[in-house]
Amino acid sequence: MQKNENGYYTWTYSMDMWQNRSIINLVLKIVLGIMALLYLFMMFLVFSDGFDFDRWWWVTKIILACVAAIVVISYFAYWLVSKYFGGVYTFIYEMDDETLHYYQPEDQKEKTQNIGAAATFSVWLPRISVQPVPV
Repeated sequence: MQKNENGYYTWTYSMDMWQNRSIINLVLKIVLGIMALLYLFMMFLVFSDGFDFDRWWWVTKIILACVAAIVVISYFAYWLVSKYFGGVYTFIYEMDDETLHYYQPEDQKEKTQNIGAAATFSVWLPRISVQPVPV
């Protein structure tokens, strides 16, 4: 930690994305919790008129297939982002007597903005439609 010319103490923290998988674990906990609630809701709907093992197994297979697909897609996406960032996510911290600021390095900030733009474009792309011009 060193003091810069502006009077701030500055240090960096680099996180190896595969040794510290807290980001992907948090996302999966949230998604799997939602899937568990969906499963309970589906059980309530399916068994409102009595229990049937075949219906239970049918619903359970669907939910398990969805959970497996979500886990595989999430880890693949995390792997892609990890490769894009070079496997390391870095924070730069600046602190004075009153405040603590943190931000990303410029190259990482640009990569993050590119990911955000691609995500935004992928959401809006299906909504873009070409309408015929009346003559």
